[in-house]
Amino acid sequence: MLAAIERARVLADALGEPAVVRVHVRLPQVDPWRLLGHPALDGHDVVAWYDDAEDRCFLAVHVLERLNVQGEARFAQVSAHAAALQARTVDVAWQDAADLDPAVPLAINAFAFATAAAPRQGEWASWPDASLWVPHAVVHRRHARATLVVSEHVAADAVPERIIAELERNLLRVSAAVREPHPARPDCAPLTGPTAGREPVDHDRWQTRVLAARERMRDGAMDKVVLARAESWRAPEGQVFAPFDTAEALRKRQARCTTFAWCRPDGQAFVGATPELLVRVSGDHVSTVAFAGTARRDPNVDDQLLAARLMDSAKDRHEQQLVTDTIASALAPMTRSLQVPSAPHIVALADVLHLETSITGQRLPEHSLIDLVGRLHPTPAVGGLPTGAALRWMAEHEGLDRGWYAGPIGWFDVAGDGAFVVAIRSVLLDRERASAFAGCGLVPDSDPESEWTETLSKLRAVSLALAVHPA
Repeated sequence: MLAAIERARVLADALGEPAVVRVHVRLPQVDPWRLLGHPALDGHDVVAWYDDAEDRCFLAVHVLERLNVQGEARFAQVSAHAAALQARTVDVAWQDAADLDPAVPLAINAFAFATAAAPRQGEWASWPDASLWVPHAVVHRRHARATLVVSEHVAADAVPERIIAELERNLLRVSAAVREPHPARPDCAPLTGPTAGREPVDHDRWQTRVLAARERMRDGAMDKVVLARAESWRAPEGQVFAPFDTAEALRKRQARCTTFAWCRPDGQAFVGATPELLVRVSGDHVSTVAFAGTARRDPNVDDQLLAARLMDSAKDRHEQQLVTDTIASALAPMTRSLQVPSAPHIVALADVLHLETSITGQRLPEHSLIDLVGRLHPTPAVGGLPTGAALRWMAEHEGLDRGWYAGPIGWFDVAGDGAFVVAIRSVLLDRERASAFAGCGLVPDSDPESEWTETLSKLRAVSLALAVHPA
């Protein structure tokens, strides 16, 4: 331990800023989400993450350091900061070297869908264009391995014994919270259905926007554009929305998704369960998906029949191919040995079926995970084609500040490996109000009513998970 602190002091002296020491301790098999709602989390930033595909689950708590970024250079700024952060981080096991798990996230990172031309107003007013933070503690599980990591800054003139004493105090405090049951949270209940507390929605305005987009595409100005909308709910009198319970309900309901909850001390939270991977990096291996085309599941219709219809749908296959081709073109300069299947496959979620194409390749060493994120976002699955024309049309006609909806959200470790997903199937919560978001890909032959129905299916996935508890 002393040797690790000394390495950190040398790094801090050379780099002119504090280094980060992360101490690892093995835990018995544990679900990190069991800590959600623990009184010790009150008033702190918390991110909960569950990746079904990787069987990875973690809870990141309290901010050691934070970078918020505004403006068009956000991906380049975050990429540079991430590289510097990795270079000044020292990982060490508390006792047994086998306890060290470098794949535990070093930082949590999210980007808004688009930069704000002017200061944001309304519900997204305090959410930046990009945010990266290093947690003070991470309780992490992947497969059968569970690890607790606590972090501290080490300055060039730090006293090693004081740093070790502080790390030990934090290890003991978090370990006790993991091992011991905490007081029960207030009883929570679902909001009682997708229409309970729902504020009025403007169906006619939606229809008008779809028709306008269709006309623009038929004129040749765009090939595809994604139109999104929001629906909002009010908590019943005497109750408030419960972000942790909403996240747990989404995790249980939405298999084959990545569930996340980004919760802030001011009571706001961004919660979702997304089926769409933006990019995953492990060493030089890169994986992503092209994700487009939707069919609503129907208990009265066999899934195989719905899947066959979706695979045979010219509109959905065309939309899906546009997304696949664009993602492959974006990755080609940053990878080698890119593998793109010739046809998509079906992904079945709780409420819908989707078309998906899995794409893999080998990352060129000069490109980081964050570089790939910036290159891929926004995919045509959430933006459109050509990207510039679609984004301009959306800014003019969508009538919605997406905020972090449909933006990249994810994490990276000390080696620069990690994963980002597209934050769809998501909801922004405060105590009294919940705003859920959904979009659908429009092509020249899109039918306004069918697209409206598609948004209802996607919103249903979120609204059925909304939970409230007594104020």
